[in-house]
Amino acid sequence: MGSLTDPVYLTDGRRHLICRPFSIEGLHRMAEDLGISRCWFHGGRRPHYDVPSRRRIEIESRCERVTSREIVAIIAEGFPPRFPPQ
Repeated sequence: MGSLTDPVYLTDGRRHLICRPFSIEGLHRMAEDLGISRCWFHGGRRPHYDVPSRRRIEIESRCERVTSREIVAIIAEGFPPRFPPQ
């Protein structure tokens, strides 16, 4: 992590995991890199992966810590709503 082309893995310390730059494809690549099964993926309005509890220390050691609000804001930047307000 660190170059302009490398993704940065982010966690809020509450088992939520995303990457920046944010995209669904990026999330799945991140999970593959970290060895996380797709069953830990949560789609919907705020797509993210959960960190398997038995691997929490290991995975979080490869992540930057951010707040839950920052996680939501990053998802919103990269995943705009399908139906914008009118």
